[in-house]
Amino acid sequence: MSEVLAAALCHAGEMVIRVERWVDFETGEQMPAPWVWDESGRVELPREYKDAIRFTGRRISGSDHQRFDDGVPVFSDGTALSDGWRGWGRLMAEIWSDVDGVAYDYIDFYSSIPDERT
Repeated sequence: MSEVLAAALCHAGEMVIRVERWVDFETGEQMPAPWVWDESGRVELPREYKDAIRFTGRRISGSDHQRFDDGVPVFSDGTALSDGWRGWGRLMAEIWSDVDGVAYDYIDFYSSIPDERT
């Protein structure tokens, strides 16, 4: 997918969110996070960030998210998304279930990705 099309699809009001680069977990932990809290007090990642990750095409396990030098996405607004193995697995499952038409669960991306187990 072209960067122009990805940016257009990730457009949120006047703000375009895209993944600018990927960094290691420790670096990502030092950056602000894009989390927001909903009315019930639960933390949520806005859709445009999920879309930005999906448009990169990267499927990363929770383990690799924390171990790789390039496992944490840094977004165009200067935020970075670092999470635990389970939380990251949940995010990947949500993103890729929609794309693949498969009902993934967090455990499918916890320590490996589905394609690695076939």
